Amino acid sequence: MPANYSDPFSVDALAAELIAEYNKLEKAKDHFERLKGDFLKKLTADNIGAVIVKEGKITVCTRTSKDYGQTVKVLEANLKAEKTRLDHLGEFVIKNVTHFLRFG
Repeated sequence: MPANYSDPFSVDALAAELIAEYNKLEKAKDHFERLKGDFLKKLTADNIGAVIVKEGKITVCTRTSKDYGQTVKVLEANLKAEKTRLDHLGEFVIKNVTHFLRFG
């Protein structure tokens, strides 16, 4: 069935609009991440912890990565393997179903 772009409420027209907006958003997110990285470098180089302007506040935060050692890594790998085994056997209960859109 050919796309009917003359009807602004057709599925094809709405899909085309959604994809165009998604592409703009992805481009804006890439630009934002670059700006954010440059700003973080500037703040850390100048030893600034926060900046407050009339539009809002930006704070430098810290997140730690933890390593619990080889024993925990093995336990996690075994747990993941067991979940995969149960998935293949169909031994699970579906608790929830979520609908979402995938682009690309």
